[in-house]
Amino acid sequence: MVDNLMLQQLHGAAPAEQKVVRARCSQDACRHEWIAAHLPMPLEKAAMLMQRAACPKCADDRPVVAHG
Repeated sequence: MVDNLMLQQLHGAAPAEQKVVRARCSQDACRHEWIAAHLPMPLEKAAMLMQRAACPKCADDRPVVAHG
């Protein structure tokens, strides 16, 4: 059985310390919200995920990304 300390060591942060970057679809008809990235992660990887984010509901590739 894996304990919480081992998970913290593997993932680098406790669940309470993790944050998410949320994105919202820019299309007025859709306005779907989803998680674009889980933090902490390397800045380059987070930037790539946010740049490539597309709405999973309508496939719009210009979402509004905001930290939440």
